[in-house]
Amino acid sequence: MPFNLRERIQKMLDTPTSSRRESWRIVGKILGMDKIDIDYLMTEFWKPNGSPTSQILEWLEATHPETKVRRLADVIYSAGRNDVVQVICDWNWASDNDLESV
Repeated sequence: MPFNLRERIQKMLDTPTSSRRESWRIVGKILGMDKIDIDYLMTEFWKPNGSPTSQILEWLEATHPETKVRRLADVIYSAGRNDVVQVICDWNWASDNDLESV
């Protein structure tokens, strides 16, 4: 996944909003992360420059390296974050070399 897109997804999922608190938790759960691991990510949330979403993506890369961006978009959609899916869909994929993997 292109670095700039990854960074944008992280910021969007990490930022709590009144209607979408802790979207990263929902994404982790849908991806099959263990509840203990998801709870532990809360410590990442409070670190300066910490990103629970970054940790989820790293976990995904380590445990399921075959995962494609399309699958991640489906999971994010299931989590109710259509705004993030729209960012993925609107990305200028033609200008990036890494078109498939997370």
